[in-house]
Amino acid sequence: MIRSILHRLLWISIFAGFLFGTPLRSAAQNMGGIYALWADDLREWVILDDEGDEIGTLKMRWSMQYDLSFWDYTFGEHTGEIRARWRDNYREWQVQEGSEIITMRQTWRDIPTEWELTDDGDIQLSWLTRWANTPEEWELREKSDVGRFEVFTAYEGDPRDWVIIDELDPDFSVAARMGMIFIPIMMILPK
Repeated sequence: MIRSILHRLLWISIFAGFLFGTPLRSAAQNMGGIYALWADDLREWVILDDEGDEIGTLKMRWSMQYDLSFWDYTFGEHTGEIRARWRDNYREWQVQEGSEIITMRQTWRDIPTEWELTDDGDIQLSWLTRWANTPEEWELREKSDVGRFEVFTAYEGDPRDWVIIDELDPDFSVAARMGMIFIPIMMILPK
């Protein structure tokens, strides 16, 4: 089952590349998709690179207690954590990888579909849904020209499989990328 999902995501990302005029890339450190490891549980995720290979994970740290406040990730050689700034308040998060800290906060208090990502003022990104009424399609609207990054469900209404269009420089912050794929997943989790 997992293998069929991997193949399905790979073909979807290739099809999306042709559909949107995106050239196929050979860089192995760009993201290509993320899927829930289990069909009935959204606490463990597998991250794919842009060639469809498993390259990382995203896991709820204390999954037995269903504590949404702490997550751990790996992506290639990168490891880090994602945590709510304040417990049971999911409007502000921090992604930490080594000494790098990316802060993600809702732009507007009662609008969970628009976020800002900052790194000590150096990186300022706007991460939001394409349309205000659906949490299934997200896109980067940067304040500076860093490239294209989009996340959307592979199948409408099914939050277990996501396609990632990652045209950022391979050296762009993995912590910021992880934050951008985490927010859509967080939005669909039962709270």
